[in-house]
Amino acid sequence: CLETLQEMLDPNNERALSEESNPNERELKRLRILLNALRAMQVLRANNPQTNLQPLEPAIQTLQSTEKNPQILMEAELTIRALQNPMPADSSSIQ
Repeated sequence: CLETLQEMLDPNNERALSEESNPNERELKRLRILLNALRAMQVLRANNPQTNLQPLEPAIQTLQSTEKNPQILMEAELTIRALQNPMPADSSSIQ
């Protein structure tokens, strides 16, 4: 799972874009992959808080410093916050 997310967080992931010949479609697909990776990490953290996602944090920080798309930047910030916030031991007891 972490290997797949790491690959998805690579903005230069040519393997995922190899089928797209139109530059606009390549960029759209690249952004979709990045957003899906960031959102998947947030969902994974919420549903499986014991999963260690810290090894992926440098890839997110790289996105924050290199990516220009505002939606990617916003999702990256939300993902970093989700990773840094401690999750309750038993969230089912919260009402």
